[in-house]
Order: sequence, then C-alpha cells, then structure tokens
Amino acid sequence: MAAQKRNRPRLVAFFAVLYFAVLRPEEAVNLQTTNMILPALAWNEETEEWKESPDAWGELRFRTAAPDVGKK
Repeated sequence: MAAQKRNRPRLVAFFAVLYFAVLRPEEAVNLQTTNMILPALAWNEETEEWKESPDAWGELRFRTAAPDVGKK
C-alpha cells in the first residue's frame, strides 16, 4: 500500500497529460520538466497571491518518444 501512495502523484500527472494534452503514452513517458514552458505568474494585489493570467497558455516540447516496450 505504501508503494501505491508514493506513485500516486506521478500517475495522476501521467494520466492528466494523456487526457488534457491528448498525448500518446509513449510521448508522455519521456516528458520532463525541461520540456515544459509554463506561463509567467502575476502578483494579484487584492488577494496577495501569485496567479496565472486567465488567457495564459504553456507549451510542451517533445524530443523523443518511447514506442518500444522495455523495463523502464
């Protein structure tokens, strides 16, 4: 049970990328934070929090896919 709890955030991120970015599993497996460009945050004076602009978009840039089955 402890192993499942440690992997849960990774699995949530994996399936979220599959669903929201419409990726194939072999593309999502090799996705790293260096492949992501996130929108800049802006300081909201009223709420005193960092917020994303409502019309901001990020980018995912792919270098390789892993279509072969392996231990990894």
